[in-house]
Amino acid sequence: MKSCNPSKYSIALSLVILSNTICNADNMISGVVTDIAGKSLNNAKITILSTEQSTSSNDFGKWSLTQPNNTAIKPKYATTKIKVIHSNLFIEAGRMHVKFNERNINGTSINTTQSYQACSLKKTEPANRSNNEFTSDSILISWNGRVRARVLLSSYASGVLDTLKIDTSTLVNDIPWNSAVAYSNLIDSRDGQSYRTIQIGSQIWMAENLNYRRDSSWCFAASIDSCIKYGRLYQWASAMDTSTIFNSAIFTHVNPYKGICPISWHLPSDSEYGALIKYSDSSKSAINLKSTTGWNSLGGTDTFGFRALPAYSSSSLGISNPNRSSSNNIGYTLFLWTSSQKAAGQIYRKSIDYSFPNVISDVMSGNSAFSIRCIKD
Repeated sequence: MKSCNPSKYSIALSLVILSNTICNADNMISGVVTDIAGKSLNNAKITILSTEQSTSSNDFGKWSLTQPNNTAIKPKYATTKIKVIHSNLFIEAGRMHVKFNERNINGTSINTTQSYQACSLKKTEPANRSNNEFTSDSILISWNGRVRARVLLSSYASGVLDTLKIDTSTLVNDIPWNSAVAYSNLIDSRDGQSYRTIQIGSQIWMAENLNYRRDSSWCFAASIDSCIKYGRLYQWASAMDTSTIFNSAIFTHVNPYKGICPISWHLPSDSEYGALIKYSDSSKSAINLKSTTGWNSLGGTDTFGFRALPAYSSSSLGISNPNRSSSNNIGYTLFLWTSSQKAAGQIYRKSIDYSFPNVISDVMSGNSAFSIRCIKD
């Protein structure tokens, strides 16, 4: 069997949605942990999920994991044998897989009788993520006893992680509400959850992101704390309460459309958001709608009590499923679905960003996962 050589199989690491090594000839993985504002975190706990090896960050947020006997860090299943349980089903590394005509779902040939080392890769194959020798694991980043992020590790990457930013807060009220406006209250009869609401012009909006659980919705890092504070992330078809095929197909409907919102509320159309933006002073609408704190920088004035928080997002669930790994835009951006389609697979969304004074309008694939604010009928 060949040994793993990370220098041959490295890929670029992107912020927050990261990969790292689990078969590393240098015997070490390392990185830095900060809060969403970039402040170094001391005593954050970092754990490799499969081996339960763990360490803590120092005063500068730095951490590293090295085997004490100077052997490579590997997951439990670094060497694994495929077990066939049916002509089309087999188990590898504790997970069930399916094959068709001796190929996996990605079309890669599978030898179901071979025992192999998971990190033994050919030099010509590092970019082939569907290769049946690919092995993945996760690192958990914990703060104050709770997991705040999960980072996908792979046998294709080098041993240094980019800076990990995690949300260290736990309470929905750690970001102040606007005491100068009069909020009302909404109780969702489906699950009993309570939301503040606010009238802005002639419209009545939820002043919090929706946190109603259903299929194709997630909490960032599978954290209940995150859902309480930021709400859930939904694919567009889930937001519209319809089949997932409409994430990339035309969904014929008439606005206003209820979607997944509570009774007597509906998912805002592009034009309804347009009215909110106009009332909020288009040129500085984002400033007026953002919460006063909680952003990476340049918080807003929250003039009308809308209290937009920089929730997470996932622009490609196949790569950055928030349930499995870190998501994008921590502390930077709030993406909000509308009920309006431009074309198949092109959904209008609104972006409230830390660095722009105005709300941005564009289109995005329905397979992405964004937040929801409901508006009253």
